[in-house]
Amino acid sequence: MKRNSRILCVVLTLAFIVTCFAGCSGSGGTATTAATTTAATTTAAATTTAAATTATTTSVMTMASATTAPATDAAGPTYEDHMSISIAVWNIGNMITDEPDALRDLVYDKFNIEIEPYPVTWGDYSEKILLWASTASLPDMTAYEAADSSTFDKWTSQGVVRALPSLDNYPNVYAVMSSDEALIKNRAKSMDDPLYGILRPNVPSAENFINDYGALIRLDWMHNVGVETVPSNVDELLDLCVKFQENDPDGDGIKNTIAITGYDFGWMSYLMNGDCPAALGGFHWVYADDGTLVPCWATEEFLEGMKTMARFYQAGVIDPDYIILSGEEGRDKFKNGVAGIYLHSGPYYGGTAEMYKYFEPKIEAGDYDGVTSFTDLIGYVPWFNTSSGHPEYRTSSLCWSETYLSSAVDDAKADRCLALMDWLLSLEGYYQLALGIEDVDYEWDANGEYVKYDLGKNADGSEVTIATKYKISALTVLSNWSSVRTLDNPSAYQELVDMDKESMDYAINVQGAEPANLPYVADLFLVDTVDYDTAGADYKKILNDIMTADDVEAKWQETVNQLMANGYDKVIAEMNDLYKAAGR
Repeated sequence: MKRNSRILCVVLTLAFIVTCFAGCSGSGGTATTAATTTAATTTAAATTTAAATTATTTSVMTMASATTAPATDAAGPTYEDHMSISIAVWNIGNMITDEPDALRDLVYDKFNIEIEPYPVTWGDYSEKILLWASTASLPDMTAYEAADSSTFDKWTSQGVVRALPSLDNYPNVYAVMSSDEALIKNRAKSMDDPLYGILRPNVPSAENFINDYGALIRLDWMHNVGVETVPSNVDELLDLCVKFQENDPDGDGIKNTIAITGYDFGWMSYLMNGDCPAALGGFHWVYADDGTLVPCWATEEFLEGMKTMARFYQAGVIDPDYIILSGEEGRDKFKNGVAGIYLHSGPYYGGTAEMYKYFEPKIEAGDYDGVTSFTDLIGYVPWFNTSSGHPEYRTSSLCWSETYLSSAVDDAKADRCLALMDWLLSLEGYYQLALGIEDVDYEWDANGEYVKYDLGKNADGSEVTIATKYKISALTVLSNWSSVRTLDNPSAYQELVDMDKESMDYAINVQGAEPANLPYVADLFLVDTVDYDTAGADYKKILNDIMTADDVEAKWQETVNQLMANGYDKVIAEMNDLYKAAGR
């Protein structure tokens, strides 16, 4: 059911000095408008007929369908010519070193290759890669998020990168590239069109976005203040927060606890998940009553969300350092018993695993009275119902960033690169890099169950892990993000796997959660008005200014008026024109 956003009169007056059109049925996805583009991008996007809804709901886990059990003796293809493949992907300088690495040697032998790293980090990758591209010196394989900007069009039209060869022999790559999202991002209408960027899967399915935002909670604190069930709405959460702040939940006899902290202030937008899901973590486009597109900050739903955040702020239950939190400061406050609720990602495995590593030894040591397991100590707050009567969660692209082949790569090397990518995308390849070497680091017992060997201790006394023993194990990032495969990993903490799955099951099958009905605009890029599109960059400032105002509604109205006066009416007009031209 389409849920349109309510726009106040001032927004209607200022925003719609544009040619409005009848709205088409939209689809889930995030709105990104910061990138510029060429006219070619808009034209290509307009001719793409793949349904955007499918692009954000089709599971990418089909990429494993061509792969059997991970432990296999199949020899596979042989490669006669030895090749050196140069690769730029985040932190590859730490993966490929001169140190001994038996797992790296196995990969090299399997494909008769060696890897030449082009070192890039999260801090410098964009600058380096764009420089290499401008000087025709890209490595053979490059990981970059080009598809959501005009960079893709420049690289493909100027011959910086080459089209992929036939994918017929690479079923896992084919499965990823035949998705609607891959076609849209490659400006293609079908698999018969040239394809360039191999998408990097980020989550298995759209339902996983339910755990993208969330609140972890100290259950022992909750019981200590006389509350036996986790909050199910804003009023209950606020009431619990006051108790966390005032009623000595840690039992030390000192009033020294904080109710809510978070990774940073942006993640605290979780508090408005029952009001305006489109504003979680950033500003996204929504449908107005007439079907046209407006930024979510211009809606009454956003105003209600800001009123909710203001209630928590005015009650004094938010970390006083909220606006300057960075790095692991908020997480550390939660882990060290300073705060009782941590706003960040929800109970998805990647987030809770860090908590588990910290809390589990303490639980085993008996540090928490009556607590025998991680899930006795740490729980999560379910999503809140929106005005639709059920939770709505914002979905995004199932993939983020792509891997490209340089135009200098010939067909023979292109096939070797694709063979490596196909293996990395397979369950066999994932298990090899995640679990290590069979009969050295683990074994499968008579029942087919995974048995991990004791890998010993590092010099500092910490346990040796596959990641520290074999640096190449991180090479999975060339093909996919770890969150895609985490729940397939037999070495994963089963308690956390269950928590991840149960939270999604509860949201969908008990609460009736559905994806928020947002227009898909990820492939639409502002050209003429990009300089006016400033709200996203000011996201935290806008939230803070409104949340802390004496009159929240007046401050919100002032903010909307100022953004419109600064040119957002033009931004809205161009985005609606792009959306209409794309046939949506």
